[in-house]
Amino acid sequence: MIFYHFWVKLKTKMNIPTERQAIVLLKKFGCNELIWYRNISVLEHSQIISKHCLRVARKIKNNGYRVNLDLVQIGALLHDLAMPLIDKEITRCQHGFFAGKVLRKLGYPEIAKIAERHYGNGLSKEEIIENNLPLP
Repeated sequence: MIFYHFWVKLKTKMNIPTERQAIVLLKKFGCNELIWYRNISVLEHSQIISKHCLRVARKIKNNGYRVNLDLVQIGALLHDLAMPLIDKEITRCQHGFFAGKVLRKLGYPEIAKIAERHYGNGLSKEEIIENNLPLP
């Protein structure tokens, strides 16, 4: 699972915006205007992903694992925050890295980790280097 590392990582003092604050932030960055995949906006895509991740996280929690549901929900909601800000040529591979940079500047380092790492499963080391992505 993409967010597994973050589901089990619980901290008492973590700066996580509320769902409302996250949606305001997505709108501020233009995610409600950028039509992306299957004729839906980045905002709509992010809300769908957040809902599904939260459903999976609850199942994991119900099986006895420690899960930070807020971190999962908001991390999934903000994972594509930088999509409207970057050139379409680099969107596919580097958008998560740019979203991470933005989220760190906004004071959300744990959410930034989710954004940075949500894309890249299955990429070879050569593809990572070729696309100027940070090596894990």
